[in-house]
Amino acid sequence: EQIKLNLTEIKAILGLGSPILLSYLGIACVISSVNHILVSHLANVVPNTPAANEVAYMISAYGLIGRFNIFIALPLMALTSAAQTISAYNYGAMASSRVLACAKWGIVLTCCYLSIVTIVFMGFPNSVFRVFTDAPALIAACIKISSVTFITLPLAGITAIAIAVYQGTNRPKLALLLSGIKIYGLLLPLLVLLPQLSFTNISFITGALNINIMPNALTELWMAFPIADILACLLSLLIISIWPFIHVPRANRVSHGGNAK
Repeated sequence: EQIKLNLTEIKAILGLGSPILLSYLGIACVISSVNHILVSHLANVVPNTPAANEVAYMISAYGLIGRFNIFIALPLMALTSAAQTISAYNYGAMASSRVLACAKWGIVLTCCYLSIVTIVFMGFPNSVFRVFTDAPALIAACIKISSVTFITLPLAGITAIAIAVYQGTNRPKLALLLSGIKIYGLLLPLLVLLPQLSFTNISFITGALNINIMPNALTELWMAFPIADILACLLSLLIISIWPFIHVPRANRVSHGGNAK
């Protein structure tokens, strides 16, 4: 029998996969943008000065932290993939209570995992970064970056699981919305706008968080990450309240452990 393309099915497949594709493209844009900003800042400072050396170490430190992010992302990808798969199976079986339980436990486990990562990086930074380097200046630069960017990391778990469950329950538009808001609507614009501010304009934020970083450490740039995490988390909770995870027709819903009718 001749194979024929079903455009409806192809459109559905592309729709379900587009949030992940958009996220990966966004991550690449974020990395490129940060490196461009750092290199531009380095070009504007006097060479062979403490400020120039610090920016140069920041560039290396950001690349080093990127290596750690790969290891951090692997368990996170496993948790989100599991949440998407389990919610999809139970959504197909019209087991609404299991879909909700999957979302709740996914958020709890993801936030707990990211909280442990944050505690490790905030509490034992020297030991962590010595895995890849022994240079004191580079370790100091890594600590300056991670002490800001990782402080709200646990909040990212809520958005990640929300995206996964929306995909699993056949609502790719909502998943696409959440994926796009955090990276393209919040993080990238903040990376461009915040470095234009003076250090004193955001010193009240760093003071409230007990972050002691000098102005030439580009604190404005790194503050984009926790601000984006906080705003994305709030928007995710708002979207979840408007469009709950459970949207199976009431007549077709079954209780936990029941059989679909």
